[in-house]
Amino acid sequence: MTCFALFPPALKSRDLKLAVVFDYEAFEFEVWLAARNRKVQRRYWELFRDSGWSRYRLVEPSTGVDAIVEHSVGSGFELDDPEALTAKIELTLAAFLVELERFLETHDPGQAV
Repeated sequence: MTCFALFPPALKSRDLKLAVVFDYEAFEFEVWLAARNRKVQRRYWELFRDSGWSRYRLVEPSTGVDAIVEHSVGSGFELDDPEALTAKIELTLAAFLVELERFLETHDPGQAV
């Protein structure tokens, strides 16, 4: 896989980040919520799990797993149309971030920027 990280302020202040990931085996793009380290990952995974989160897929922590929450950008993209692909990733990432920020404002308000 190939990935790159983004650090929006509402996530960075909580030691969280977003990752845009291309999974070669599945041949798809995904967006992930990830953490600075395993301790932070476990804390937020438990927060999402205990809240009954169901908006996006919650990923069970285990060795080699970096995602807390993940979401597929979808299939049917054209590699020969990079502008359309970039727009699709940006829209998916923006919606994902909005949902995560809403959740964190409600369930983890003490950690806000």
